[in-house]
Amino acid sequence: MEEALRSTVMLAARSSSTSSSSAEDVLPPLTSLSYIAPSIPTILTLSSFILLLSLSTRLFSRLLPGSAPVLAPLFLGLIYGAPLSSILEAHLQRSISTIGYLGLILLLVQGGSETRLDVLSSLANAVLALVVGLTGIGLPILFSVVVLPAAFGYGRVESFAVGAALSSTSLGTVFAVIQTLGSGNGDASEEKRKEGETVKKGEGEGEEDDAGMDLINTRAGTVLIGAALLDDIIGLVLSSVVVTLPPDSSSSSTTKATVAPWPLARPIVASVLILALTALLCRWVLRPLIATRHISITRSFSRCQSFLTRRTSTSTWLPLTSSDLALVAFVATVAAFATIAEETKSSILIGVFCAGAMLAYCSERVELALRPLSEKIKSHPWHPHKVLSDRLLPIQNGLLLPFFFASIGFAIPLASLFHGKTVWRGIIFAGLMGFAKCAAGGWVLLADWIERRKEGRQGGREGGCERLDGSTRSGGELGYEPEVTPSDRIELGQIQGSQIQAPVQASSLQATPAWPPALFVGASLISRGEIGYLILNLARNVTGAGGAKLVNDEAFAVGIWAITLNTLVGPLVVGVMLQNPSVRKAVCKGRWGGVSRKDAQ
Repeated sequence: MEEALRSTVMLAARSSSTSSSSAEDVLPPLTSLSYIAPSIPTILTLSSFILLLSLSTRLFSRLLPGSAPVLAPLFLGLIYGAPLSSILEAHLQRSISTIGYLGLILLLVQGGSETRLDVLSSLANAVLALVVGLTGIGLPILFSVVVLPAAFGYGRVESFAVGAALSSTSLGTVFAVIQTLGSGNGDASEEKRKEGETVKKGEGEGEEDDAGMDLINTRAGTVLIGAALLDDIIGLVLSSVVVTLPPDSSSSSTTKATVAPWPLARPIVASVLILALTALLCRWVLRPLIATRHISITRSFSRCQSFLTRRTSTSTWLPLTSSDLALVAFVATVAAFATIAEETKSSILIGVFCAGAMLAYCSERVELALRPLSEKIKSHPWHPHKVLSDRLLPIQNGLLLPFFFASIGFAIPLASLFHGKTVWRGIIFAGLMGFAKCAAGGWVLLADWIERRKEGRQGGREGGCERLDGSTRSGGELGYEPEVTPSDRIELGQIQGSQIQAPVQASSLQATPAWPPALFVGASLISRGEIGYLILNLARNVTGAGGAKLVNDEAFAVGIWAITLNTLVGPLVVGVMLQNPSVRKAVCKGRWGGVSRKDAQ
């Protein structure tokens, strides 16, 4: 009976894949799903895969410093998946990929809740992120269009399609690297973070160790995230462009493909509108509402919590706690933003990023309105960071995120990479594409030079800390002050309360080199990941009128080589680089380093 059911399922799958109509037209809707017990090989294989996923990060932590949480599951996906052995069955690989995408969504929500958007709101930082992102997109396409036809004999349109795939940046990998390295070795918990804050109040050494490693609170990290977000938006547009391109052999024919402007512009318009409307909602609706009604809001939360506690202890009709309702509200908000982003043809990742940023903004405004109770508010069950750390992060770090990076390993077609000239061509092209992304970080060097020249012309003592009245640079933990607007400056009392020595900080600003943050930004953009594979596979499936492919098999293999090597090498370079204490200090504590939160945004 079991074999008959399995053969029926396989036959239905074949018929649905060969039919030109949709699956809904071929198969009737299921009224129930027959329960079939999995075989013992399936159970053992899946158990070993999950077990090795949980152990792989620790096993590879010394071999792959700082990037083991990203690369170890990826290698495991290569071994267990279709690229090498197909130990896992195809339907299990698809299920793991789907579940892993939830981990990517949670990672973007967490990134949105921790990203320093107040730093990115500065005009200079926003322009820098824009220039870095556009350079990281433009250079790979330019190098591909120039080098591939001249060196390898590929067509212009074919080279553009390959370059478009290599212009992307894996947003999930960027956040994973920042959060892994920002927490030390990837195993930092909330308790360790609190210990770092306690040490920071007493000893300067503790500040150097813990706060210095919080990469997501650095200016360089914020610029990096802004550039990666831009790459994700443009990647959506390029994926729409690629499927409309005619192959080189048919581009000169009379049946040229016409590209409608609105389908190409729609992802950009939708993404910009989601970002802009979220910012306007936070600034002009939620901020005044919280400022005027923060007391009633906190009282409502307290009453809800006491009501649930009383009801849960006296009856069983509503066995829910305040933490449970907070989880439901959190997930509902993220789901709403994801749905809006999908229906408007934007990216789900951008939508959930905005959801995390909005939730974090609301909680910060409540903390500022009730400053004496800020620590109590942070531990409140309704606080988004509390929901993430207590309810979602354990399952994300233990299962969902490893599934996501393993699914990237499933997508690497190793079998097609080792044919003839594709190996050395792919390696050379991968190095060129890695340099193209890394060169985007050069704008950080230029911006640093301009800012130092600007400070020199403004006069004053070296380091710009002669005045501490709040009207000019106030030093402190900002690490960089010239780009902060007057309304956002930290008061002198706050600096003194933090026990910061302004002259010492100013001298460290001048002594800190600019190349480590520039290399950090550029190297973090190298990883292409899932978006690159998506665009390249879309281009491979495009055929012209005469059956000509937009991207032939050799060009596809060369592009896969470049995407795979960059995805592997990017996190590894960043991890090795930040293992050096002096480089880590320059990234986390210098002009491009840690920025303390403002009282007003």
